[in-house]
Amino acid sequence: MRLSEISKAKKVVLLILLSNLFILSLKIYLFLMTLSLVVLAYLTDTFIDIMNDSIAFIGLRKAMVPADKDHPYGHGKYEALSRLIISIFVFVSVIEISSQSIERLIIGKGFIFVDFDFLTF
Repeated sequence: MRLSEISKAKKVVLLILLSNLFILSLKIYLFLMTLSLVVLAYLTDTFIDIMNDSIAFIGLRKAMVPADKDHPYGHGKYEALSRLIISIFVFVSVIEISSQSIERLIIGKGFIFVDFDFLTF
């Protein structure tokens, strides 16, 4: 990826990151008002998006560093490294969610109880 493309991608990722932070704040508010596990699931999804956006932003920022004596071809591999980290994170998440879903189908685990007593004063 050329430096100008990386710069544009970095701006887009930053905009998405900021948008997801705003969306996360709305979902936190909605969750605290409803204590709905569905909203909690969406909140968790948005949090994971923010983590992925952060990794992508850092990788793109590192990839923009120009070539130097130690790196005559530049630092573009940081972008590929950030993609790898995000892929591993998504893969682990898929495995964990799938295993819990299969366990609940087979064993028949019931509802998840989330204790929010810490919110009361």
